[in-house]
Amino acid sequence: DTDAGVDDAVALCMALKLAEKSGVEMKLITTCFGNCSVNQVGVNVAKCLVACSPGSEVRGPRIVRGASHCLRGENYGQDAWFCLTWLQLRLFLLFVLLLVLLFAVVLLILFLF
Repeated sequence: DTDAGVDDAVALCMALKLAEKSGVEMKLITTCFGNCSVNQVGVNVAKCLVACSPGSEVRGPRIVRGASHCLRGENYGQDAWFCLTWLQLRLFLLFVLLLVLLFAVVLLILFLF
């Protein structure tokens, strides 16, 4: 279940790649209101599936719409990604993944020495 904000988008892309590498089939992603409308969440999840699919073939789990509102009724911008362009978003996701990798390498070095 995701509201597909930036943090969830990174986690979703990582989960999709991990599932692909380990041969696990992810069957379903449910969406919910949170950072933006539930309709925009579906769009954001679809963008993650496109970004994580090899080549031009888009594969992945079924996207199912969940709750359309939260108790407080607030969100973070129209698309919950601060209205970044598709290229900016891909570069941002790459940057975040590289930071995670760098952090893992630093931890590995600290534990080895």
